[in-house]
Amino acid sequence: MTYTVEIGAAPINEECAQLGQTEDFETINRLEVRLYRAALLAKYGVPPEGVTLRAKANAHDFGTYRELVVQIDDAAKDDPAAADYLSQVEDGLFSWLCAGFAPPITYGPGRSADFGGRTFDDIVRGAMLTTRPRPDGSFFPSDNETLHRNLRAAFPDLVPDCLKDAAPRYVVVENAGYVGERDVHEETERAAAEDWMTQTYTAAEVETLHVAVAYDHAGHRTYELL
Repeated sequence: MTYTVEIGAAPINEECAQLGQTEDFETINRLEVRLYRAALLAKYGVPPEGVTLRAKANAHDFGTYRELVVQIDDAAKDDPAAADYLSQVEDGLFSWLCAGFAPPITYGPGRSADFGGRTFDDIVRGAMLTTRPRPDGSFFPSDNETLHRNLRAAFPDLVPDCLKDAAPRYVVVENAGYVGERDVHEETERAAAEDWMTQTYTAAEVETLHVAVAYDHAGHRTYELL
């Protein structure tokens, strides 16, 4: 038996398609719910085992509408990871911007709704570009680091080519800044690279071997990490 919590069709403070009012409601509603799921994945990451974020169809006098639900399998109901994920996502998001998404659909006067001819893939790629790291490897605002990482993990096939070439790469380097630099380890996150360095080298070795973490971006390397 599963436990299901309804989340809604769009972030709480955003407009959304209205059954019986919005033109081409089914198309807009399906796209909006699918994007809301992507936004929650950006904010909170891929659900743990036994937890599913999915669209649920509901019958109404005017037709069928869909909304996002979080579903926990019976086998996972006592899993702390499942309970923690549920507690994060069940209240939904306040706005699209909370997840690095620009509002994907513009609602005009009357029944109109315009998504600019963009597909789901286009909009998710746009969020990845919006949240991407700056040339020095830092993120602004800082929340973008989590959003960007989660989007790449949830939708690896949608990562734009320009971001594949410039994927964050933090490199532990010996003899850093001197002739004969030697790369010894790399990570996609700065904290992981720094943790590896401190676990591998003593403080004395860091000093004598000139060990440091560098940020490598599209072939350009810097040690000036923010």
